[in-house]
Amino acid sequence: MQVFGWVVPAVVGGLVTLGVTLLTPDDKGSKDDAAPQASTTVSATPTPSLSKSGTTPSSTNASTPSSNPSSSVAAFEPFPGEPMSLSFIEPPCRIRTEIDFDKVPFTHRVETELDDEPAQPGVDMVWKDCTSTVLETSTEARAGVIPQGTTVTKAACMDAANGGGLETLEMQAFASAQDHARRGATICILTDQGRLLAAYVTEREDHPTKLALKVRTMAG
Repeated sequence: MQVFGWVVPAVVGGLVTLGVTLLTPDDKGSKDDAAPQASTTVSATPTPSLSKSGTTPSSTNASTPSSNPSSSVAAFEPFPGEPMSLSFIEPPCRIRTEIDFDKVPFTHRVETELDDEPAQPGVDMVWKDCTSTVLETSTEARAGVIPQGTTVTKAACMDAANGGGLETLEMQAFASAQDHARRGATICILTDQGRLLAAYVTEREDHPTKLALKVRTMAG
């Protein structure tokens, strides 16, 4: 019997050693010899893959910090051109003005089928008239009044807005003694986004209806 052997080394992604042994019978006519046997030994060491930059990637748990809009000072900076003028006159029935103090322009006009139809999301106040002209504060905002002659500070304006009292300002010829939103007073508004504004009343007429304001941001 003759024995033939080969050892073929190869490297594919690591080190591979291959050994093969073949047994060939001397007598071709013998049917009692065993069939050729083959043994294979494979040893592979994986090579770590490289990134495009040539470095081995690491399995670190990196977390991306999320931004917090409520902590951003820029979110409540004054708008360019403040204080801004707002002027309202008696509107026709079914046409109202919705006021959103978190974006410029503050106002847009809306045609409604019902006088008590809810305002759009984000609206802070509504100026409307069907039976009487009113300035109405939405449920998502807060508003209060600092009377004429009182010093207006950020803290005082925040207290007035949080204290409320201006859920509805009804424009009428004979205002009650509790109606302090007269000329020279300041209406403080806290929006649904947390912006605090002071709206100084420069003009108010109950008949015909007119309300003029100078608006500026108080909180930054």
